[in-house]
Amino acid sequence: MNRQLTRVAWVAMALIVALVIGTTYWQTWARPELAARQDNEIQRVAEFEVRRGLITAPTRVLARNRTEKRRGKTFYFRRYPQGKLAAHVVGYSTISRSRAGLEKSLNGTLTGTDRALSDLVEQQLDQSEGRRSSETR
Repeated sequence: MNRQLTRVAWVAMALIVALVIGTTYWQTWARPELAARQDNEIQRVAEFEVRRGLITAPTRVLARNRTEKRRGKTFYFRRYPQGKLAAHVVGYSTISRSRAGLEKSLNGTLTGTDRALSDLVEQQLDQSEGRRSSETR
């Protein structure tokens, strides 16, 4: 009977060690790849709480925000006023299909998460002078 209990204890210990190793792997080394996956629904929904910038041509707005309030939160969905004009270049930004085109390649710039130093300096100067940025339209 002691031999059987010892075997069960070793198997249980091995399973606990495997569980600790597995969770450590997924939370540390695999985390960036998991967050970057396009089918990561939590990440995509959270990104729609961030106001995105405009995509413009010289005389036309090709993509802008449409706001919706749901359960006390404001979500910003994309609207394409020009329809199919330059759609292959502009791409799309939707919850169900993720992103493509400029919406994907310039995502960091459109959401304000990938800013150059000059952009930050301009933003601070605009705020100190009391001007509103054209991105807030």
